[in-house]
Amino acid sequence: AELPATGGMVFASTLSSFDADKVSLLAPLSINLLGNVEVQRENLVLQSNSINAFAGVGGSASNSTFEILDRLEIGGATRSSDLVGGTGTLTFNVGNEISFIGQIINFDGFSSDDAVKFDSQIVRVTDDTTVNVSANLNINTNDVRFGIGDDLVINTQGGANLGRSSQVNDFSADIAVQEPPLFSQFILNAQGDVNINTQLSLNSGNFQITSNGNNVEFGSDAVIDLSGQVISIGDDIIPTDGGWMTVDSSGGDINFETPSSLDQITVNLDAADGSDAGLLALYAATGNVSLSQNISAVSIDGKGGTFILDEGEITTNEFSNLTSQLNDNGFTLERVIRTRNGDITVSTGEEVISER
Repeated sequence: AELPATGGMVFASTLSSFDADKVSLLAPLSINLLGNVEVQRENLVLQSNSINAFAGVGGSASNSTFEILDRLEIGGATRSSDLVGGTGTLTFNVGNEISFIGQIINFDGFSSDDAVKFDSQIVRVTDDTTVNVSANLNINTNDVRFGIGDDLVINTQGGANLGRSSQVNDFSADIAVQEPPLFSQFILNAQGDVNINTQLSLNSGNFQITSNGNNVEFGSDAVIDLSGQVISIGDDIIPTDGGWMTVDSSGGDINFETPSSLDQITVNLDAADGSDAGLLALYAATGNVSLSQNISAVSIDGKGGTFILDEGEITTNEFSNLTSQLNDNGFTLERVIRTRNGDITVSTGEEVISER
């Protein structure tokens, strides 16, 4: 069922009443959902310049929930999509896949104490999308996947949490097979703490986190795959470089928990054979950095990885452990290490393997 509209009201209960596998609300101006939203659909598409949820005329929606068995596609039409809520939590529980399909999506009308939540086995970015949230943002998923060259920018006025999904449905056969998610960019800007504990597939891409005066934590199940790939263009076989990852927690700490398994690589910046490894930059000017052993920037027949660290204070023992870790894991092209307090001491006989 496809419901084209020019900006009228749609009762939330109406969305659950259609006997159709897929319901699409398409409006060039706005979609206004009247009533606290508790929608159960198999497939739901919301695409408009403005999507507003109201408890009633003059009211606002509180603690609204979308329950979607299979897929949710959400994006702007020609300008931006505004999902205006009230106090409480706006929740999207999706069995299979959430797709951000482009343009600007604004979740307005919330306070930084409220939350917008997504829960799905997979989150897919199929076009350049910006998501602005005036609340805390929780995305629980087992994998965030990007198309080729598709970018996602998330700005939150609260904290941001990317964790594992609670969904147990097996829709793996329905998930579209695609090429490796090359050359994409994921930028996450938060005013609160940032917690990453899921898998991000961003091969040869750029992952950038900024937490304004707060902490950034990578949990034991975090897997950030920025590794290079081998691709075919015509008759040519081309290896790609490892990607770039930047974490800035000015005023807070950066912590990588010990991975849940020994063979798990928390941050993978490896190059495809014959190309160059990537870059890891960590900025905690007034805080501390605790780095996982399972980071990698290995290159075969190319240049090694680059490591940048700006930390409040680096002890001699910490520097020795860090040096050994970087030597062993391929960060051999360039190292830039700054401490804001005290000195950096290289112990007698300690080997720093870096071209510059």
